Formats: sequence, C-alpha cells, structure tokens
Amino acid sequence: MFEWIENIRYPESKIKTYHLVLMKFDGYYQNLNPKMRQVFVLRNLSFLQHIKFSSSNQIQLTIEIKVIVASGFIQLTFGLKRYRL
Repeated sequence: MFEWIENIRYPESKIKTYHLVLMKFDGYYQNLNPKMRQVFVLRNLSFLQHIKFSSSNQIQLTIEIKVIVASGFIQLTFGLKRYRL
C-alpha cells in the first residue's frame, strides 16, 4: 500500500527531527507501531515539502509548529490511499 513512499529519499536528520517532535507532542503518533510511524513521518515530510506556510509578524513559525499542523492533516487522511491536497 505504501511502497512508493520507500522510493522517496529524505535526509536522515529531517526524519529524526520530525520523529522527535512527534514523539514529544503527538499522542496519535506515539501509539503507532514502528512501521506506521515511519509511514507517518514520511507523509509528514511530503506534506511539508508541498505546502507553504505564512504567518503574521506576531507568530514565528517554528519547525515544531509546522510538523504539528502537518500531523493533523496526516491523521485525518492516514487510512486513505489518496491523501494529497
């Protein structure tokens, strides 16, 4: 079902950073098995690669904020084969 994801290469440092953020802030992610966590992180990376965030000058968009927002989208679409906007 997720074979195509394995063909995409992301920097290991980004994968690790996203994993750590999700482990800290996302209970849904914490309860996934290791294989599904990998799929979740890769979908998160893919989402953030295609979406541009903007904010007012009052809010600084950190990587944590972006990963958490992306996580919400991934959770809503996690069981779907077609999940892109």
